[in-house]
Amino acid sequence: MLSCKALAAGARRCRIATVSKVRADKITANAFYLTGATAATSIFGLLFWGLAARTHHPQAVGRAYAEISVLTLLSIVAQFNLARIFIRFLPAAGRLSTYFVRRGYLLVVAAALGLGALVIVSGSVSSFVAPGLVSQGLFIVSVALFAIFALQDSVLTALRITHWVPIENASFAIFKLGLLVWLVSFVATRTAIVYAWVLPVAVAVILVNALLFSHSLPKASRQEGGGLPERRRLASFVAAEYLNTLCSVAVAALLPLIVIWELGATQEAYFAIPWLVWGGISTVSWNISTSFIVETVTEGAYSARLLRRALVMWLVVMVIAVVGCSGIGPTVLGVISHAYGAHGGPLLRLVGASAPFMMVTAVYISFTWLDQKVWLLTAIQACWTGVMLVLSLVLVPRLGIMGVGWAYFISQVGAAVLMAPGAWAHVRTVLRSPTPVAFGEAGRPPRPPARRRAAPAWPEAQRRMIVTAWVGLAVAVLAPALMLAAPGHAVTLGAVLILAVAGFGPALTCRLDTGDGVAQLAATVALSLAAFALTAAGLIWLAWWHPAALAALAVPSGVSCLHRIITQRGVSPLPAH
Repeated sequence: MLSCKALAAGARRCRIATVSKVRADKITANAFYLTGATAATSIFGLLFWGLAARTHHPQAVGRAYAEISVLTLLSIVAQFNLARIFIRFLPAAGRLSTYFVRRGYLLVVAAALGLGALVIVSGSVSSFVAPGLVSQGLFIVSVALFAIFALQDSVLTALRITHWVPIENASFAIFKLGLLVWLVSFVATRTAIVYAWVLPVAVAVILVNALLFSHSLPKASRQEGGGLPERRRLASFVAAEYLNTLCSVAVAALLPLIVIWELGATQEAYFAIPWLVWGGISTVSWNISTSFIVETVTEGAYSARLLRRALVMWLVVMVIAVVGCSGIGPTVLGVISHAYGAHGGPLLRLVGASAPFMMVTAVYISFTWLDQKVWLLTAIQACWTGVMLVLSLVLVPRLGIMGVGWAYFISQVGAAVLMAPGAWAHVRTVLRSPTPVAFGEAGRPPRPPARRRAAPAWPEAQRRMIVTAWVGLAVAVLAPALMLAAPGHAVTLGAVLILAVAGFGPALTCRLDTGDGVAQLAATVALSLAAFALTAAGLIWLAWWHPAALAALAVPSGVSCLHRIITQRGVSPLPAH
């Protein structure tokens, strides 16, 4: 017979194995919860607008859709992309959890209310927001509600109670459907649609945050240890993530505009479904990354067990995407209409062919996030956005909607080729290590400990900013001159690319130093691409698009850089040798 000591040891081993299995399964469960929430939001969203179209006049539906779209856009701008910040830091915040979320909420609410009030005062939404204090006040408050509604999902995920996310999203979607039918008899048609969307958001924000601040966050705050990066480091993360958001929004908003501007509304319809499929694949991939990041941060180091589970899920999504987009998708489009199959089918196949490369970038980006190399991630996102938009502008007039497909495929392949060595080094290090690997150490060869490099002295930072000012001034002068005076189309295109990469960023980075040359360059390029994308979107939206109009970006940059050079005459524009 076994002794009591042997039985106790066996029980301990079983308990450890059970806990390990539960933690490994947690990644899969969280990814499914997040994907289920996304699916519920999408499906019930389509039902909501379909029901609104059946029961309301098209003009009322159009105005309501415009108001809700603007509310969503403003809430995204006001969030500062704190959703990813919560995902990365809240699992390890410990006793500072409640403080962290409360401060984040206050920042977002203040920004949302200010942004909503600014939009109302400007009169830019007067065509679909009714006059009067009640309607305009509801619009301003709704911006804040939409922002918190989006942020609370990331808080639930970071606290590892992700099962509440699909429950919340499905309940919200069903509630707004029922409310739409009920409100038709009591309020104006357009107002009924808006109220049916906004009121469930308010209810969800109240109930979910009551759960968070009364139970989940106090429980997390009672944990010993934990902490947050210093305030300056956290502000750097927020700034970098905000630029990432601008780049993502630029791609999502500008590509459909490029298609409809170049090819018309019919081709836009053929483009829409493959574009939605691409968005779905990206969302599912990010859901897996989110789950992997949360569980890894909770454990405090890279774990081979968690990484294997995440890699299996990424592989499954990749296979489904390739098979679905290459084989099943075009057939389904053909059932909808022969024209949809003929035009959208080839584009959908390119989306499927890009899926393996997308998964490589997803793995690399997850490691980069965990290693807190956020400015590197911003530079990657900015470069990918620039390549994607430029290739689309060049290829769409020649290849139609397939131009977007080839632009996306080429940019994904290029990004994957650059990221594959780093991703493989991280994966190999973590999978081969018998013990957990610390953040920032995966993929690095063994090396002796080195002294932490001191922060650069102010004169060095000053020289770096002056060099940036000289470069910005040169671009501000030469790029518009080439665009306006050069007879060749290729020269004009090259000038536009130079302006996109360094047209506006130097206006700010010649005055603000990050303390690191690579980060300074990344910030300059990211700011330039963000300003370029937003300006191009505005010109296309107002039907004023012309490459020469983008030369206006050089004016503030040139003035700022020239002023910086004049006021710092005593500092050499070249680094000292």
